[in-house]
Amino acid sequence: MKVLGHPDRLKILALCLTKERTSRELREKLGLSKPLLIVNIKKLINAGLLEYRVEYDEERMIIRKYYRTKKGLTDMPR
Repeated sequence: MKVLGHPDRLKILALCLTKERTSRELREKLGLSKPLLIVNIKKLINAGLLEYRVEYDEERMIIRKYYRTKKGLTDMPR
């Protein structure tokens, strides 16, 4: 898969494998700009490798997305 040819995308998948992460957490861990991170996240989602859930914080009036590596990817034969 061509989408896995970029090292930042592999790092995103690895970080989201053990727990859900927000884009802010991913940016801080990877040192990526927000636009670059979003481009990589969209490619991973479109390839079916990353998924997310949305949470609305009523108190702060913000929407958070929590990203995780798609279930079942770790069960793939090597």
